[in-house]
Order: sequence, then C-alpha cells, then structure tokens
Amino acid sequence: MDKSKKFVFNFIIFSILVIPINYTFNYIIDPFGIRNSNNKFVEQLNAQWTYLYKPRILQKAPYYLLGTSRSEQIDSNLVSHYLNKHLIYLGMSNQSLNEALFLIKKIKNNKNNFITGFDVIQTHKYHSTGGNRLEEGFFYNNLISNINLYLNSKTTQESLIYITNKLLRQKRDFEFIKKDNELYSYTIDNINKKVRDDNQYKNYQANIDETLQLAKLADSNDIIIIFPKLATFYKKFQEYHNIEKQYFDLIRLLVNNTKAQVWSFYGINEITTNKNNFDDIGWHFKPKIGKLIFARIFNDTSINIPKKFGILIDRNNVEEYLTNTHNDIKKYQPPLTY
Repeated sequence: MDKSKKFVFNFIIFSILVIPINYTFNYIIDPFGIRNSNNKFVEQLNAQWTYLYKPRILQKAPYYLLGTSRSEQIDSNLVSHYLNKHLIYLGMSNQSLNEALFLIKKIKNNKNNFITGFDVIQTHKYHSTGGNRLEEGFFYNNLISNINLYLNSKTTQESLIYITNKLLRQKRDFEFIKKDNELYSYTIDNINKKVRDDNQYKNYQANIDETLQLAKLADSNDIIIIFPKLATFYKKFQEYHNIEKQYFDLIRLLVNNTKAQVWSFYGINEITTNKNNFDDIGWHFKPKIGKLIFARIFNDTSINIPKKFGILIDRNNVEEYLTNTHNDIKKYQPPLTY
C-alpha cells in the first residue's frame, strides 16, 4: 500500500473510532449545561462562544437568561432551581438590544420564555458593537450545529476542564467565590470619565423602537430586570448625555407596553452605596448580589434582603418609582474615593 492510500485508510479508521467516542464523551459530560445544568460550573454555564448559541436555542429549554456582562454574575443553575425548570444561558458581554431581540424572537418561536437584563449600555441606539455578533453562530443548519457542538475542540477542552475540576473537588461556584472576595480601589473621577467619555455612554440616545419590540414580545411568564450599579453611576447619569431622563423614558415605555414582570434594582440603597458589592470601577455587581436579586424576585424568605433593594414596577407605580428614584439620586453625595 503506497503512502497516500495508507494515509487515507488510517484517517478513515481514526474517524470511525475516535469521532464517535469524542462526540459521546462531550454529550455525556455536557459541560455547558445545555441538557442539564445541575452541578455544572458557573463559568462554563455562562460560556459565550458563538457556536454555542444555536444549539442552546435548539434545546428548547423552558427558560433562557439573556443580558450584558452583568448576566455573567448570575448562577444559571440557581435561577433554574427557583423556576423549577431548566434554564440555559444566552447572555453576552456588551450584548446589544438588537442581539437580545435576535435571540428572543427565536425563543418565542419555540414558545419558550426568557429572563433578560435591561441596561443603559444595552439600550444605546448607536451601540458600540455596531452589528449582530451572533449571526455567524446560526450559519449552519440544525443538524450540523448540534454535531459541531459535541465535536468542537473547545467543547472537548471544557469537558476535560470539568473532569479535572471534579477530581480536584472544586466547588461549582469557586469562580464566583473568588470574585466576591476581590477588593478594588478607585475614585469618583474614574467613574466620571467612564460615563463622560466611554463610547458605551457617550452621546447616549435611547433605543425606543427596539425597547417597544422587547415589550411586545414578552408575555406574563417573562421577566425583565434592571440590574444595579454602584450609586455614583446614577449621579453621573443625571449629569451627562441626558442619560437618566432618556433611560427613565424607556423604562416607562417598557412597563406601559409589556405583560412581563419588570423588576428594578436601580436606585440608592445599602447595596448600591457599598463598593464591596461591585467590581473594579463599580460597573458590575458581584455574584453575591446576583443571589440577592433572584431571592427578591422569587420571594426567597430564607435570605436576608435589604428592604429597599428591588421593586416590581408596573403601570400603577412606575411614575412614583421614577420620581422617587430621581430625587433620591439627586440628594445622594458619593464619596470622593472608594
């Protein structure tokens, strides 16, 4: 047998033996929790490679979690536990409202439900992503997308990481524990520059059309969350680019046109005024605050939650809520250094 024929023969034998084994290995491990999120590691549940998004949608899970990088601080398995239903992560760092709607339309076509964040940066009409990063992940048909999920080298790598972590007896939320324990130092000037000059906030223009689309797509089983930030950001939203007024107009528009539950954690309270509840520059809340958010939403009385942290807003209380929140922020005096 000449070398070329031998190579082809060996390749065929390799494919027959190794490919099914690799596929089965990844299918059984399921590191991203697509079939079941129980006991999966939080950073793998919240993985964001584009090839994962279509297989996640194809799973037709009862619930999906969307949002910007704030959603990365949420334990998907914890939310699944509260729902008593399987939930799959569809969030993405700097996810635009356009990208969220792209996914939500597919979720609704499957008659499933969603939980999504509703952040200032997400609702910027001229969002910094400038397009839909998710489309490439939906290029292949359903069969090829699912096959690619379990044969992808990244999946194999994550399956091996999962097994290694299990052998080392790592806690499934050890990455969240690390984040919760990290300490940061920054000044009010850092936050001032962030809101004033960063493209995610600069020349902010509220995305009215896509907010209305979100409102109309949602039903009474869906949940929309306005996640918290360090309180100093709220002061800067009053100062720069007319952010607060425009964003509050969007909240009003959303609440008055949706059947979904809209929960807001925006405002001045003992959580948002404590820098130890947030990461560097106060942009993301820590995972421990994510637990409080969902304990409030699902009325988990076993967890102590500050009274002013979290409110369900609807047509009857949205005006009072927005007025009181504006006034509280106006009176708040942030420290110069954190």
